[in-house]
Amino acid sequence: MHTNPETLTQSLRESLGDQLRSVVLYGSSVAGDFVQKRSDHNVLIVVDKLDLPTLKLLRSPVRSWVKSGQRPPLLFTEKRLQQSADVFPIELYDIRDQHKILFGDDIIAQLDLTAANLRLQLESELKGKLIALREGYFACDGKPKSLGELVVASLSNFQVLMRAALRLHGLDTPASKDAAVDALANKLSFDTEPFKQAAQLKERSPAAKDLDLEALYARYLAAVEQLVDAVDSHTI
Repeated sequence: MHTNPETLTQSLRESLGDQLRSVVLYGSSVAGDFVQKRSDHNVLIVVDKLDLPTLKLLRSPVRSWVKSGQRPPLLFTEKRLQQSADVFPIELYDIRDQHKILFGDDIIAQLDLTAANLRLQLESELKGKLIALREGYFACDGKPKSLGELVVASLSNFQVLMRAALRLHGLDTPASKDAAVDALANKLSFDTEPFKQAAQLKERSPAAKDLDLEALYARYLAAVEQLVDAVDSHTI
């Protein structure tokens, strides 16, 4: 069973041979905030083709990888990866900035990522998650505990989008998600406190015990609105 990226990579080389172009490790494993038994090893695999015969060759190593508790790897051909730079710039910027080549070519470094495409995806993602945050209120039936859980469940996504907003403004992106919130607040006007409180709640910090969860949801919702307005008004 493949319990680490190196053993997965070796198995991929044995299964695919010359068809394997690149194996890329990204995410918390590279950024330095990996937490044993809580974080995933994120892997991107680039192959010559992704037809059925290739998927069959991938089946055994990927199955073992997933059974070890990891999420399925991202699979691309080089051409499809290049063609995806305009629709997935947030994810690909993150991978490009924090990645390690386990095998093959550094195809990620060669991607054509633009601020215009980043802005479009960022606006779409923020507005979509704002809608989901509002809809979630009704699913929670207004119950404070459920609202707190809703906020916590959305926090990681918004932290990723804040890193993308930093890139949009040409600013450095800290590896720490919490640091990214503070860095963005130095550029844009938005309330950072609900994101910090949500992080305390997620980490089950003693400081979170006395939080008014309904008030947290209201303030969090308003802060996300501020972020949406800031990105919506940004010009390239």
